Amino acid sequence: MPIAKPVNTLSMIDNPALQGSPFQGRDVKEKIDISALIGKIPYRMAFAGGWIDQPFISRLNPAPPGSMVVVSLEPAFPFMDRCGMATSTRKIAARLWPDGLPDSSSPSELVRQLYNLENSRKVEPSGSQDMAGLIYPGVSRLDYDYTFEGGYFPCHVESNNATTGNSNPLLA
Repeated sequence: MPIAKPVNTLSMIDNPALQGSPFQGRDVKEKIDISALIGKIPYRMAFAGGWIDQPFISRLNPAPPGSMVVVSLEPAFPFMDRCGMATSTRKIAARLWPDGLPDSSSPSELVRQLYNLENSRKVEPSGSQDMAGLIYPGVSRLDYDYTFEGGYFPCHVESNNATTGNSNPLLA
């Protein structure tokens, strides 16, 4: 008896949730730019260290600066919310810059813009490492010192990406 080939009932995307989207009725095998679904803003992964971007922590540091390492990840698939990938900050950035990160300002200026928007109505502001991790490309070490802008922003950023103005030629 011949074996019947399975019928692929998912050859077209006909999910009601996608109605009106650019993906409705398209062949699943067709290459699709995922940024149309999840946006162009990178995700932030905290790689090493943490909490040093909080002034109530950085002011207790006996030998400043304190460092942490963040990684900016190009959006290749969506991360779930509340999983430590700065998804709430990323949503605010996507509303602020729907076409992706602008080239018109320096990364430190963009960090401050996003920080000010996210913390505009908060009595207890969040730290800035989420913003820096989204905006500085590649892998970056963020140094925080309470004596620099109250510990809210990094006093120095060391990055493996030459476009950030890295002063260390070994990491450029």
